[in-house]
Amino acid sequence: MSPGRDCAIPTHFGGTFVIDMTTPQRRSRNFELLLRAIYRVPKFAPPVRGAPLWSTQRRKAVRLATAETEGWWLASGVARNQMHPRTFEIPSEKARHGIGEGDLAKLSFECQPDDMGFAGERMWVRVVGVNGPYFVGKLSNRPAVIRRLRFGSRVAFLPEHVISMVPSEDAPLFEPALKRQRSRAKITKKK
Repeated sequence: MSPGRDCAIPTHFGGTFVIDMTTPQRRSRNFELLLRAIYRVPKFAPPVRGAPLWSTQRRKAVRLATAETEGWWLASGVARNQMHPRTFEIPSEKARHGIGEGDLAKLSFECQPDDMGFAGERMWVRVVGVNGPYFVGKLSNRPAVIRRLRFGSRVAFLPEHVISMVPSEDAPLFEPALKRQRSRAKITKKK
């Protein structure tokens, strides 16, 4: 009730803090509350002011590639593994979700079939960051089939797209061959 003409609480009781200590259970439960009120120590400390807990860097909007916009898309390694579990192996879910900056991830890029019937290729991407649920990387191959992609193109992907991976400590040994040579990726032909 707020102070005023209709309030039955006298104004000199307006700043009174009441703690019920009538029973032993309430006494033990409220004793700490009484001490906190006397010494003006809050039960919960207010958060420290300053930078927010999340990143202060402005993130670019990230989305997966689509056939309509980019002319290519990423195939799900998980779906392909479920269709062919004995012949199409992928890293464990924990490994795929644990990819870090500097790691190489192999992805299956697909597109509309070209004149020769090729409809995609598998290429390596070096992870450069994480944006929400997406991993962001730069293409480490020179595409042979998908002409809209170039060496170093930015690619956003999810853990479900990863079909193979190389940890960052082994990646420097692996990447020079990717830079020098034309794509050694498997080229898939649609039937």
